[in-house]
Amino acid sequence: MARIVFDGEAASLQTILQTHTVRVPKPITVLDMAEGGAVFVMEHLKMTHLRRYEAQLGEEIANLHLHNQKLGERLNRDTSTVGKGCGQGELQPVAKFGFHTTTCCGYIPQRNDWQSDWATFFISRLQTQMDLIEKDYGDRKARELWAALQLKIPEMFKDMEIVPALLHGDLWGGNV
Repeated sequence: MARIVFDGEAASLQTILQTHTVRVPKPITVLDMAEGGAVFVMEHLKMTHLRRYEAQLGEEIANLHLHNQKLGERLNRDTSTVGKGCGQGELQPVAKFGFHTTTCCGYIPQRNDWQSDWATFFISRLQTQMDLIEKDYGDRKARELWAALQLKIPEMFKDMEIVPALLHGDLWGGNV
């Protein structure tokens, strides 16, 4: 299980690093332990006196959320200019919702299968949580409510243009 958690964290940090929007530790490697489990090795960041940077962090997180949209806008602008276009080494905008690997919320694996629309991705993400509730608690009422709600979710987002965005994971005071 630790390997899945750490592989997802390493991929997430590497992707955030590539945006140049938020300073995060550089992942180095994930190692399997001989006795089981795994270890995640990453760059050490000296993190003291961070309160003075709270506003800056907020702006950087906002830029992270807007990064994919801005990439798409830049690609559209550059492709209409002779001699411009996306270079092979540059990040490409993502047109779907999801991520290329499993990530975790604590020890709960989060499915990130690519979906063409937000509502489908959101339903898939919530379905994982509902499956756990069903398995662990057998809550019939929750199952009935979820069955009704998931049919309404696409309607809730039907008139909204939602652009895929790279999001941070476990953002709390202990790790920022």
